[in-house]
Amino acid sequence: MIGAGLGEAVASLRATGVDCSLYDRQAYAISQYPQLYQGLDCIVITSSTEAGPLPLFEALATGLPAVSTPVGWAPYFSQKAPRYVRLASNPREITDQLKQFKSQKEEMFEERFEIASLVSEWSLDTWLLAVLNLARVIARQGANGSERHDRTESF
Repeated sequence: MIGAGLGEAVASLRATGVDCSLYDRQAYAISQYPQLYQGLDCIVITSSTEAGPLPLFEALATGLPAVSTPVGWAPYFSQKAPRYVRLASNPREITDQLKQFKSQKEEMFEERFEIASLVSEWSLDTWLLAVLNLARVIARQGANGSERHDRTESF
């Protein structure tokens, strides 16, 4: 598991027979994340509220399957690719999903490129191109005398 304050969750999973480790995200530089993720078999996300969650995207991008509480984008990906993203709402469900992933460990490794393709459209390159295209559209509208709005009032 990757995060802070998860010692109790790790102990609970170990008590059920699931071999897991805890990695404190703050102990790693962002540049080390890919290497950290590549050393894992899957990721467990236990958030009760989350917009992303970013670890889901990071894990999928490195070819890791995920078990997640139903937060953020997890329900979307669990419908799009239920083999690779599985929802769980309590420790028992998390344990069951982890045991299933463990039995499929070799298959998941062989399918890591397919897993990574789930988030390929959300890469940094894709995002930068979208931002640049938006900037071009905005610049063209300004150059063509289109009506412009000052949005700073809403902040």
